[in-house]
Amino acid sequence: MGNEQNKLSAGTRVRAAQFGLTITDPAQFELAADVDVVLFNKAGTLTAPVRRVVKSRLAYSSPLSTQSELLALAAGVEIHTQHPIAQSIVEEAQRQKLELPNVFDVRSIPGLGVAGVLDGETIVIGGPGLLTSRNIPIYVDDLVRADAANGIGNTVVYVIQNSQLIGMIELSETVLPEAIDVVNQLHARKIRVAMVTGDATGVAQHVADQLRIAEFFAEIVPSRKADVVRKLKSDGSKVAVVGHLEIDALALSEAQVAIAIDSDGSSESTAAGLHLTNTDAKSVLKTIMLSKRAKNIGTQKILSIVAAGFLAVGLVVVILSSL
Repeated sequence: MGNEQNKLSAGTRVRAAQFGLTITDPAQFELAADVDVVLFNKAGTLTAPVRRVVKSRLAYSSPLSTQSELLALAAGVEIHTQHPIAQSIVEEAQRQKLELPNVFDVRSIPGLGVAGVLDGETIVIGGPGLLTSRNIPIYVDDLVRADAANGIGNTVVYVIQNSQLIGMIELSETVLPEAIDVVNQLHARKIRVAMVTGDATGVAQHVADQLRIAEFFAEIVPSRKADVVRKLKSDGSKVAVVGHLEIDALALSEAQVAIAIDSDGSSESTAAGLHLTNTDAKSVLKTIMLSKRAKNIGTQKILSIVAAGFLAVGLVVVILSSL
């Protein structure tokens, strides 16, 4: 690795450091100049990480009496996690000065949600994939309301008690203005942009429409993201994946160019060869543009050497002909 690192010019390393890029695999950095597709995770990179609770609804035949009970119950579980959606739910409950129940044995369900135990009842909170994976029935009225929320770009979080849907919490989401600019610039350079998310198809469609992203994959759990990468690669495209090492390692490992966000490159994981200390989509664009710049400089140097060689040969011919 040391010899490979030495292939990077000092100027490239300095420019990379200016926007938080650490290059642990120079081969991936070199290939970034020629990517055909960039696959972004939606939340936190293309959309704002902070969401706002806009509505709580009790599901059909819910044992709860009020929406406040639902929000307090959800917050009692979510307060034990660090997910942005969880934090938004807790903040809204605190804003309403609700008393949170003491939930025990809280555990994460990778890619689906979080679960806990309250008074001997299992409480599970998560997205649409949770309903599918556990075969939780949902009444038509509740499904229509969830679809309507998704249609305007709002995320719906489902609250389940044992095997019964007892309520839904709706959160708004905002597309980042800088993400729109980055997508436009990538498109202008003939680079396709794709998006993957665990959110419902309606939410993904709403965000994709705002960003003018034609390829998006919704309701995808982290373990299936590598399948998305393989699908994008199936036509021979060189694919760059932008994601977190903790949850996207499989997808990053599958990509030709793996860009880990919120990473300083100190992890022992080899899933990513490029690391950004931030989650800004602009830094992803800067990474690609820096790679293109380094490639152009390398090409110019080669052409200069070749031209100098031809010039030297020409001089020799002239000298010999004059003898």
